[in-house]
Amino acid sequence: MKKIIFDKENENRPYVAANAVIFKNIKGKQYLLLGKRKNVAGHNHFYLPGGHIKKGEKISEALIREVKEETNLDIIPEKFLWIEENFDGPHHITFYYQARLKNEKQRPKNLEPQKCYFWDFYPIDKPPKPLWVSLEKFLKEYRERKRILRFGTPSIDYIGVGVAAIILNEKNEVLLQLRGPKAKNERGLWKLPGGVIEYGEKAEEALKRELKEELGIEVKIIKQAFCLDDILKKEDQHWLVPFYLCEIKKGIPKILEPEKATKIAWFSFKNLPKNLAFGNKEALKKVFK
Repeated sequence: MKKIIFDKENENRPYVAANAVIFKNIKGKQYLLLGKRKNVAGHNHFYLPGGHIKKGEKISEALIREVKEETNLDIIPEKFLWIEENFDGPHHITFYYQARLKNEKQRPKNLEPQKCYFWDFYPIDKPPKPLWVSLEKFLKEYRERKRILRFGTPSIDYIGVGVAAIILNEKNEVLLQLRGPKAKNERGLWKLPGGVIEYGEKAEEALKRELKEELGIEVKIIKQAFCLDDILKKEDQHWLVPFYLCEIKKGIPKILEPEKATKIAWFSFKNLPKNLAFGNKEALKKVFK
């Protein structure tokens, strides 16, 4: 097998990297993890953890690996924030993702002292200087309210807003999903398909998007049938969920996110599974009453 040599100066291609924007709530204020660069590009500047994406590696996997290698922190990547192209030296394309700690009690360790002086959390409104240029621009846009950041986890740190579909077929049966091991909640229970409403997204738009992503179907929304105030005491979560009566317009339901749902099936109202999520029972009563 031919040896692959990592030569930034001579290879005629851009290098792709990913960096993590990790926030932590300390006494009600948001802090950002930064390290002071050492003997590398941006020497003496404060920057974010991250690094090059390996061949065959997903962005989220690269973020988790790089942050662990540099700081010993375990993180959960959450959402894309911005992309940077850098032509100062070797051409780099860098993806920036917001992430959170798996455990808020973790403290960063400097595992690569040849590249970084130290790591620490700094107030987002009073970061240290000098900052990496694109990071400074990002924080400036946030201060000027040109960029919106959401901190915390929906349903845990604040009330989450979701949306769900009551999809009926020609036999008047309802489509249910069996929640998978990586579902946000109620794992191992049958539930109506749906998901989280993103910021700036209308409820009906969110439902159509989620059904396309989860099941590969397009639906016609007939009407709103029910709204659930779903307080899950066992998982310490609180959701507000409108349920919409729908019919399939295009496609055949199939599992596209197996980590979230392991099975899908049609059920009549008289033959619903015993392990059906409580809130879903209430919603279906409104349709089949």
